[in-house]
Formats: sequence, C-alpha cells, structure tokens
Amino acid sequence: MKQLLILRHAKSSWSHPGLPDIERPLNKRGERVAPLMAGWIYQQFPQLSLILSSPANRALTTAHSVMNAYSHRPKLEVEHSLFHASAHQILQVIIDYAETQDCIMTVGHNPGLESFVSSLDADFCDPIPTAALVVIDCDISDWSELKQSECQVHSLYLPRQLFSKP
Repeated sequence: MKQLLILRHAKSSWSHPGLPDIERPLNKRGERVAPLMAGWIYQQFPQLSLILSSPANRALTTAHSVMNAYSHRPKLEVEHSLFHASAHQILQVIIDYAETQDCIMTVGHNPGLESFVSSLDADFCDPIPTAALVVIDCDISDWSELKQSECQVHSLYLPRQLFSKP
C-alpha cells in the first residue's frame, strides 16, 4: 500500500503584472496558510519521505514550508516538468522519482493536479483550491503500478475547514 499526497501551492500574488508566471510569489494569505498546512500535514503524515515540486516560486515556497515542518526533512526534488504539468507528466514524475518510498507528496498547479487526481479516481470531481491537500490511497507495491483501478481518494482537506481563519 502506498499513499500519495497532492498539495496545490498556497495562494499566490498577482501584484506584479510584469513578473513571469514561474516567479510569482505567495501573497499574504499564502504566506500565512502554507506553514499552517505544513504543520498539520506533519502531524497527520509523519511518514512522508519525498516531496516532488514544480519549480514555480509559489509551489517551491509551499514545498519548503512542508519540508521545514518535519524534523527528519523529507527529500525534496524539484522537477521542471511539473510546472503546469498534464496528468500524464505528473504520473511520469512520480514513477521516475518515487522508487521505494511509501508516502510521497507532489506540489503543483491546476488544472493538471485536478486532472491527475481524477485520472486515478474517476469518482473524484471536486475542485482543488489553493493550499488544499488530496490524500490518495494506492493499493500497489510499486509506483510503476500507479493507475486508476488501484487508487482511491481518501480525503480532500481544505485550509478553511482545518483552521478558523486561513
């Protein structure tokens, strides 16, 4: 059994219109929520051992928040193909990097994350808002076996549901 955590980056800033999309930082709300989610994730999933992140500033900052919440510091891999990745690209990155880990996280962007999650669990049709976490249980022994018939969304956690004022 493997567990896949899908985290959409925290809320980003649009206050610098000339800034390339990949460089957009978190806004004030994102800066506040990312560490809250990170601490909550650590308490719920202490076994997390690998974080795969898009190189976008907003995703990488979110991934660093998660990594820094852990005393054992999960390994962080920054994969350029996760920037605005398709479902197929996300799947390929997981297969390429996850190896023997039992609990991994991918930090990235919509619409790719939503498409990827619904490709693994056809019953999942919820939007994934910023800083939301999707937990997927995968009845597999190796990540190369990752496919729809083996996966089920366990939960969708939203910051506004976990914290009184995100």
